[in-house]
Amino acid sequence: MNTTNGLGSVDDAKMKEFCAVVGALILFASRIDAQLTRALVCMFALPEHPMIEPLVAQMDIRAKADLIKKRAKLIPTVTWKNRITNWAERAEQVNGKRNMAAHHGISVEDGRIILFSPQLTKIIGNLETVDNKIVEREKVGQDEIEQWLSKRKPFMRKERPSSST
Repeated sequence: MNTTNGLGSVDDAKMKEFCAVVGALILFASRIDAQLTRALVCMFALPEHPMIEPLVAQMDIRAKADLIKKRAKLIPTVTWKNRITNWAERAEQVNGKRNMAAHHGISVEDGRIILFSPQLTKIIGNLETVDNKIVEREKVGQDEIEQWLSKRKPFMRKERPSSST
């Protein structure tokens, strides 16, 4: 059976698979956001209170990453400082990919499901200059999202169980 979204049609199985990949990216970004929240609570030695973590969780991920990078500058051990800074920067990259997937619509082009936005700023952001000509960058679809996620899977560790007694 085919699904028609007004911009083209695609097989339902392909659409479900595409949505599953986008969902995996969004859940991955949410997990990293939760890690940033916990890291901020620990790095700033915020008091243990049931409302602290929910308040920190309300912050934008870019603000969290920025605070972590600023705090990392005060760490005397260079290795730790660099690793924490790199981790915060990677978290920002994941959030950028998440925003791209979550805030674009989908379209079908030549039987391929791609992310699409009619917003002028996003259209202009997808342009580049090649040989003094303005061309559109390659559109992002399921293959690109899966490829990006597969490179990050080694970094996706399971949550440590809480030590409740």
